[in-house]
Amino acid sequence: MRLFRKKKRLERKFSRQIERRGFNFQCDVGLANRVRLAAGLLEVPIYPLMEEIIQLGLSDIGEMFIDDALKERLQRHLLTDHLLVDHLDPEHETLDLAGNDAGEE
Repeated sequence: MRLFRKKKRLERKFSRQIERRGFNFQCDVGLANRVRLAAGLLEVPIYPLMEEIIQLGLSDIGEMFIDDALKERLQRHLLTDHLLVDHLDPEHETLDLAGNDAGEE
């Protein structure tokens, strides 16, 4: 409980100093739980961890915006594996730039 209060104080202190934009979006429950667990293990608030995750993800998919074939694969992946499902399949949740989805071998 003491750690939770310490994290909340840090979050309040830094959120007053640094402007942040909130993204209120739907997220898979399992994924949200993994983020909460990681933030707890790192003993940091969720938002800096999420900023890092978003930065890493955008740097990984950045080249897909240039190549039309990769962009189409990303669009198809986002629609079929994220938008049109009730929950993420842990065996098939990421898109590999090399051409294979992470869950496939």
